[in-house]
Amino acid sequence: MKALLMLFSIYLFASSAQAGIINEVGDAGQTLSTSQTLAAGTTQVNGLISSGTDVDMYTFGWGGGTFLAEGLICFTGTCPYGDPDGYLWLFDSLGAHVASNDDGGQGFLPRISLANLQTGVYNIAYGGFDQSAVYSSGVVSGFTGIAWEAPFNYRMSISATSSEVPEPSIIALFAVGLVGIGFARRRKA
Repeated sequence: MKALLMLFSIYLFASSAQAGIINEVGDAGQTLSTSQTLAAGTTQVNGLISSGTDVDMYTFGWGGGTFLAEGLICFTGTCPYGDPDGYLWLFDSLGAHVASNDDGGQGFLPRISLANLQTGVYNIAYGGFDQSAVYSSGVVSGFTGIAWEAPFNYRMSISATSSEVPEPSIIALFAVGLVGIGFARRRKA
């Protein structure tokens, strides 16, 4: 029983350690169907705008509350021309425009801040200055324009002041642990 509790504790610790900084895998994609999914608890994304036409889109679940996403100062040596003039777009799960920003952060860095973003699934895209979202029937269908500073690396921060929604696997594992503890106590009695 102690071994089971130890394994459960290690799993919970490891699960919470997965949250945090995520690196773009391959190309994150530019559409709703090709976007890269962010793990629950992601606080920073490191990525690459590989060409003037590249935009990186990420899908994430949101638990509701104050939402903040912003471009961060580049890593030393990764931005030969200084911090790139990035652009952020936020779309709902169907691709409808929620918010966008070009220069709301430090210098020319983008920043989206929303006081009460509703619970749901959202898509956030990071691109460069002089790129625009293209809409078809009110839904994003792609991007146009050339990010004139490409290629460039970027760092995007995502933060919240909301209650985190635990992943279903963690809840199920916790329930199994409680059942096991209950059986162990019942057996001793």
